[in-house]
Amino acid sequence: VLSYQTTQIASQFLNKFQRAQSKFQQCFDLHANSCKTYQKELQMARLYVSHFIQVMNMAIQRGELRKDIKIPYGLPVDSFVVPDLTSEAAVQEWGDRIIKAEEAKEHGEYDCIMILGCGLWDNEPSPMLKGRLDVGIALYKDGVCGKLLMSGDHSRPDYNEVMAMKMYAVNHGVPADDIYLDHAGYSTYESMKRAERIYGVKKMIVVTQKYHMYRALYDAKLAEIEAYGVCDETKYNGQLVRDAREVLARCKDFFVSMFQPNAKEMGDLISLDGYGNDTDDLYYYDESDFLEGGDPT
Repeated sequence: VLSYQTTQIASQFLNKFQRAQSKFQQCFDLHANSCKTYQKELQMARLYVSHFIQVMNMAIQRGELRKDIKIPYGLPVDSFVVPDLTSEAAVQEWGDRIIKAEEAKEHGEYDCIMILGCGLWDNEPSPMLKGRLDVGIALYKDGVCGKLLMSGDHSRPDYNEVMAMKMYAVNHGVPADDIYLDHAGYSTYESMKRAERIYGVKKMIVVTQKYHMYRALYDAKLAEIEAYGVCDETKYNGQLVRDAREVLARCKDFFVSMFQPNAKEMGDLISLDGYGNDTDDLYYYDESDFLEGGDPT
């Protein structure tokens, strides 16, 4: 026979268990309803993304849009296959790409589309730089902005990154006078600083790869530029090495942000309302001497 005390303890335990069971059932029902709602929204998102891409593909096949309009969305130009949207991650990734590309178009007037340098191979743009250029050129042709600002390294007479970038764009149908060159964009920070101080940029689109975009937008904000990023979504070999280097670069720019020094090379103001060809030869270096255009400091 159970004692009175034991009976009371058992009764209290039973009451707690029943309350816990009731709470669990409520949580379970809420979770089940939330899952149903989530699955419906996921299905709707998958439908929207798929429909957007299919409509774009059909418009291109009818000749209403150019193929290269697909580049800012990270879609292959010569393929009309809708990406695999089976997984939730794929729906989120492609939805994010579409939203960013559309936002870049809808934020009003831009001063320029800045394409950041990424190195030359045998005096030609590297594969990653070509990817950036393709995105910038597609945005230009889509009417997002009528001016391209190429920012890169021209620190030696035999290494002119920005002119190689310009020639690539010209060969892909961009008028030379719509392309402006910043010959002293030796780093992301300096590119942004010079864009604001030298070229008077207040609002622009930045084109680079995703791993680099966070720092590019951070440096643009430091320079008091309203910047919107559009990424080259192509996958390249060696990303782990670039990610490691990017960690160090972000640390460096964080400390630079505390002092916000001027770029290494400064100079006179250059209007983006002028002719792009006038910026072709603003800088020329012979060894360490600055020969043409005056003292850059």
